[in-house]
Amino acid sequence: MIAKWSRMGDYHASTNGENQDVVCSGENQKYTVISLADGVSTCRKAKMGAQIAGDAITCLLLKRGDYFLDFDKKDTIDITLSHILCELERQKEKDSSQLEEYSSTVASVLFDKENRRLLYFNLGDSVILAAGGGYCRFLAMPAENFAGCPVTTTRGADREVDTRVIDVDGLDSVIICSDGAWRQMVDENRLKPEVSAMLQNGRYEELQAFLSDQDCFDDSSFISMDVRQSTEPFRKTDERQSTEPFRRIDKYQKIRAVQSTNQKKNPGKTPDRISDGCFMTDTGNGRRPEVWHASI
Repeated sequence: MIAKWSRMGDYHASTNGENQDVVCSGENQKYTVISLADGVSTCRKAKMGAQIAGDAITCLLLKRGDYFLDFDKKDTIDITLSHILCELERQKEKDSSQLEEYSSTVASVLFDKENRRLLYFNLGDSVILAAGGGYCRFLAMPAENFAGCPVTTTRGADREVDTRVIDVDGLDSVIICSDGAWRQMVDENRLKPEVSAMLQNGRYEELQAFLSDQDCFDDSSFISMDVRQSTEPFRKTDERQSTEPFRRIDKYQKIRAVQSTNQKKNPGKTPDRISDGCFMTDTGNGRRPEVWHASI
């Protein structure tokens, strides 16, 4: 079961703005994915950017979960950010706008129902919590530093992502909260006792009522997922549905991030860091690599 809630904060309400938080979810026979993206208020197309980021990561993890649960951390980060940024680039070209105008945070959780594993991914100031066995714990904390909050368009964002695969034995639910929500849920860096009790017992309607009663300057949102063992037997899917690889020669091929502007100036050179979201495969034959992104 998935529970989700989102409310516009006082700032956007007072300026005739819009709620720039986006919550997304998807489910198939094998996987469930929940995601939350929070648009940067100072960016003109932040809501659209958050929607694109949330949709992109949700679809990617849902359709290619079998790869991501086996990838190492670097591959998970590189491919996910590449896919999100390519989708943002596509919209940017349509709008003739600047990429930074679509900036947002993004957090997501992929749950493998058959093997009882979970992958979480967090870029920005959201938090991811897990509840079960009479306790709550933080899986992913906000990523903030002296330079501010990293977002999807931040140069070097790959170094700010928190991602990991864990077993879900002993857990009942996982919840993603935007910064507007979790700042109301903690007191002196600890969950408030009443909030902890709500999460431990899956009382998300009470959490919604609790957050609704707070004076929130920022937009507030959460999305949760029940990860308890299903009473229905798991039915295997047709393996042919998951054998199509990403659009590259070998899924373990060395991938390098490419800065498109430098690539145009220096076709023979492949930089070694993320820039605007276009990744390229190293062909190893001196020819210019082809731009790719995760095929979903």
